[in-house]
Parts: sequence; C-alpha cells; structure tokens
Amino acid sequence: MRKDEPGSDGQPSEPGFAGTCSVLLATLVCSIVVLASPRPVQPSRLPALRVPLAEAGRAFADDPTTPTEPLPDSPLLQRFLELYGEAGLNEREAQVDVDMVAEQKRELARITSELFSTLGEQGVRALRETLTARALAALPQREPPSEAYGLLGGFPALLLRYGYIDRDRTPLAPPRLIRNLYHQRFNLICEQPLDANMEPFDRRLAEGWVALHGQNMPAERRAQAARTFAELGGTDAREALAIWLANAELKDEAAQLLRGEYERTGALRLRNMLLFLLRS
Repeated sequence: MRKDEPGSDGQPSEPGFAGTCSVLLATLVCSIVVLASPRPVQPSRLPALRVPLAEAGRAFADDPTTPTEPLPDSPLLQRFLELYGEAGLNEREAQVDVDMVAEQKRELARITSELFSTLGEQGVRALRETLTARALAALPQREPPSEAYGLLGGFPALLLRYGYIDRDRTPLAPPRLIRNLYHQRFNLICEQPLDANMEPFDRRLAEGWVALHGQNMPAERRAQAARTFAELGGTDAREALAIWLANAELKDEAAQLLRGEYERTGALRLRNMLLFLLRS
C-alpha cells in the first residue's frame, strides 16, 4: 500500500513529496496571479528619495562646519552684527514700530552691501558660518545667552512649526539640513538670494525632506518640493511628485506622471496607483 493511499482505517495518509510540491506550486501561482492582477491602490506611500552615494560623500567631505578664516574686527562689522541681532529680536515681537523697523532694514541693507564688498566671497562665507555656529550652539538651550536671542530670532519657532525639531528642541531633521535652513535665514535677512552659495546637494536634501517628512506643510508645498527634487535629478522623485499631486487633488497631472513612470519601469505599484486615479 502506498503512503498516499487510504489506510486500513479508511482515512487518507499524509501526502507524498509530489503532492506537497503540487500544493506549494499552486499556492505560488495563485499568489503571483493575485499580485499581478490590476487592482486600484490609493497613492499614499512615498518612495525613498535617494541621492548618489558618491555625491553625498563629496558634499560631506567639503562640508565647512567651522569658519575658514577669522572675521575682521571693524566698526562696520560691529554695526552689521548689531543690526542683524535687531532683525532677529523684531521677529520675536508681536508688535513692532513699523517705521523704526523699516529704517533698520534700510541701514542693514546699506551696511551689508559695504561689508560684503569688503569681505569678499570667502569672508562672507566665514561670517555666515560664524553666525550659524553661534546660533545652533544656542538652539537646544531653553534659556540661551542674551546675545543669542537676536541670532535665533523666530528660527526655533519656525523649526518647531514645520517639524524640524520637537518641543524639547531635539532635531528631527538632519543637522546639515537645519544648518542650511539657518543659512537661508542669513541670506533672507541680508537680502541675498535665498539659495545663495547653496550646493545642489543641499537643495535636494532640503526639498526631499519636505516631500517626505513635512507633515505640517500643505500638500501643495510638498508636491512642489518633490517637483524641485525631481528637477535636481533626485531618484524616484517623479513617483513622489505624483503622490503629492494626487493628495493636492491635481489628479490629471499625477496620472500623467504615473503613466510615464509605469511605461518606463513596468512597476506594478505604479500601474495600480494609476488605476486608482483613473477610476476616482
């Protein structure tokens, strides 16, 4: 009597090897058919946004975390620092003297132009890094030194509002990103282009973080971040952009992007998300 024939008690015995393989093969085929079958999936899960490892290595190797040269001790610089601090203090005030603030901004613009011309590109970088280092050293402190209030201004509140730090001022974003955000604040106060002296790697880092982690930001802003990340050559950015466009109710544009990515890659998840948009 074979093992797979009914026993003397009329009950079937355990299946043999061939039977077990047949069951497993049938299960596998069914699983593949289920996974491959078109089924609408709501666009929600963002892909990882990656940058080339070699580019990241170069960026961090060239990362100037400390000033490369000392700042000159001059009345012009001292006045700049005073006005820069006043600009930060004004950010913390609920009500300010509008005329006084306007006059301070005009003087700061004049001083900045003269000072930056004197310092040159490397000197301006050193100034920016010095102020950044001082501000970020005071950032975790609940009661920072009085001179740090002007350096920080409304920066901590902005970081908290958009999820870069928590209520204990513990960073939730990469330290390099927070430092670059302070660079942008410096540029804004000094009426320089927001991304002045900002490397493409850092712009991609900033926009990728917003697209993936900016939970407190509008869907439209996160979609724009994914768009910029894509324009800067970020990996998987078109898929991320499509997801945020869908969340922003821009479904036609999202579907167009997903269709293009599906045709390029053949990824089933893209087909299923596209199917959801076409049926919704």
